[in-house]
Amino acid sequence: MDMTRACRTWWGFDPKKQPFSNTIEEAGGLFVWDAFDQSVELICEAVLKRRFLCIVGVPCSAKSTAWAEACRRLKEQRPVIHLARPLGIEPQAYGEPTIYLALKQCIAPKMHMRRMREERAAECRALLEKCNDAKQPVCLMINDAHACKEPFLITVKRLWDDLYGYDRLLSVILIGHPELAATVATIPEIDQRSEVVILPGLGDALPAYLEHECARCGLTSSPFDDSAIEELYKLGSDNWTAAKDHPLFVNNVVSLALAKAHEIKHKPLTGDLITDAAKKVK
Repeated sequence: MDMTRACRTWWGFDPKKQPFSNTIEEAGGLFVWDAFDQSVELICEAVLKRRFLCIVGVPCSAKSTAWAEACRRLKEQRPVIHLARPLGIEPQAYGEPTIYLALKQCIAPKMHMRRMREERAAECRALLEKCNDAKQPVCLMINDAHACKEPFLITVKRLWDDLYGYDRLLSVILIGHPELAATVATIPEIDQRSEVVILPGLGDALPAYLEHECARCGLTSSPFDDSAIEELYKLGSDNWTAAKDHPLFVNNVVSLALAKAHEIKHKPLTGDLITDAAKKVK
């Protein structure tokens, strides 16, 4: 939740900024801790080396943020790079035409594709070969891939597995919830060829993240006492599917607790307030 201006002022935050928000407001707002940085680098490497990568994480675990940061780094490294993705909002309806359209729109948006299936496939292949010859990496990214049907995922894999000499024509990135990892594990031709990256929680970087967010919004002293930090650590878990120590979830808990503390005029932020807030955040 977003805190009111009165709440931000009471705590000493810059009233023009929104601390512990559910969006990244500025370039400096992205907190990059070691485990997250390693995940982003694995994504970049997969794109450049034409790998098949599954990025999985619980809801609100910064999957889209990791992809966006990887795209930013890739565009800094390469003068021309093609990052294609379907724009439909119903992944369960994706099919073979979805792939051709996404690649065409990214590589040659003004090109008019043929109507016949085999002709579209040939045109898509020609586009990929042209990019390969020009040393322009191409990546097909499927967001919310956990909602895609199994035949579509197999079609994507077969496109990726189509060789150009001894090389592949593109990389594939599937992004989704834990169900994606479970689905891939049941499809041998994908499971044996793909890699899985699990988006990490903050872990030991939690205090540094809290300090970063407070400093970003102009607060010079920490509003948290030791018991609050201890309760926030409990959001983590050895079971990655149960972990909630991701920046967005932490933000929702902290902002709710700060708002409650402002309401009752209580400083500093204590463990009891964090515990109550965590119970209310789904």
